[in-house]
This record gives sequence, C-alpha cells and structure tokens, in this order.
Amino acid sequence: ESKAAEFNARVTLSNVVAAALDEMFRQRQPILSGIDLDSGFIAILKAAKGRSGDDWAKELAGAKAQGFTPQEVGAEAGLGIKAGLKQELSKAEHRDDCFHAAYELGKVLSRLERSAYATIGQEEEAAKDLKKNAAQGADQRGAAQRLRRAQERCNVAIKLFDSFETETQRVREALEAVDVRTQQLRSPEEMARELGQRAARIRSLHDASCKKVGRYLKNRIPGLVLYCKEMYEAFGEL
Repeated sequence: ESKAAEFNARVTLSNVVAAALDEMFRQRQPILSGIDLDSGFIAILKAAKGRSGDDWAKELAGAKAQGFTPQEVGAEAGLGIKAGLKQELSKAEHRDDCFHAAYELGKVLSRLERSAYATIGQEEEAAKDLKKNAAQGADQRGAAQRLRRAQERCNVAIKLFDSFETETQRVREALEAVDVRTQQLRSPEEMARELGQRAARIRSLHDASCKKVGRYLKNRIPGLVLYCKEMYEAFGEL
C-alpha cells in the first residue's frame, strides 16, 4: 500500500475512463481500492479507518487531485461507495457490476447445496437406524417415522437447491450481452425483463436467503443493464 501510494503520487490519472471500486480487508481493516478497467492499473489502494461515504469521498478526492475523473464506475451496491461517488464523482455513471450479483447468488447456492447434502446424510442415518432396529427385533415405528420426516426434509432441500440452481444459471445467462442459443445480441430491455422474471422467481422460493438475494437482484437491475445498453448501441453501428 505504501509503495503504491509513492508510485501513484507521481502518476496522472486523467486517462482513466472506466474504473472499478471495491473494498478489501486486511486483518479486519478495510482497504479501499480502485482500478482502471482498460489497463488494470491500480489507481486507489488505501487502508482506511472505515468504509463510510466520507472515507470513500476522502480517497476519491485525493485521486481527483491527480486527474481521476472516470466517466463510468463499476461497483457493488455498498452504501459507502455510493455516498462517496455522490460527493466526489457525481457526474460519473454508476454501474452495478455483474460480479457481485453472481457472487451473492453463488453464496446462497453454496449454502443450499450444503443443506441438501446434510439432509441426505440425515436420511441415510435414519434408514440405517430403521434397518438396525429391524435386525435386532426392536420397535420400528419410531424409527420409521424419523425416516419419513428425514425423507420429507431431504426432498424439500433438494427441490429448493435444484430450483435455485436453475434460476442462478438463467441469471448468469441473462447477464450476457449475447444470447448464445438464439445467436442474437440481447437488448438492455430484454436483459432487464429477463432479470426481472428471474428475480421474481427467486423471491417466490420458500427460503429467507433466497428472498433476500432476489430483492438484491431486483434492485440492481437498472445498474446491471447499463453496460449492455452501451454494447448494444456500439454493435448496432456494425
């Protein structure tokens, strides 16, 4: 960080047209970072006391003093980043990045997968207990009931995982500017419509984390399709 600061102090950042901002953590201390999306150059790398709007505004102001005035900024939906951008780079177009949308969906998908495997294990254990009771001539009624309940939980967990996995894959496909199956460019209107449908389906699933990430996706749609709008217009000229 200190070496980057020394080097960056001698660099002009006026050539940065599109930038990405994010927050990393080192020993629980936030590190505010920003890169030039065209070159990959690290324009901002600073350990901060917090990641509030004022913290971001301070670092963005320092970068602005070296010419950092990107036209587009890709970032997650963090309140600190948004507030900092509003204070220092209000003219820049704020785009929600596709990475964080896919990342949030992936976290829920992993949790649902672990849950499904856990219920499969519980069903197997319940089946073993029933078989053991039968071999020993013990009462099988209670073991049979436990097995039925385990099977029901397992079926619900697997169905939920399968449904969410399907919707997650369709979201990832919808975020692509090209529809590979139809060999067509996807317009921003089509992308927004498809993402809206997927978000609604995810929110309809009977799981709190699914509903939460579905709301997250729904709220991000306007910012997620901005890149598609630019690409669609550029390719349209060809």
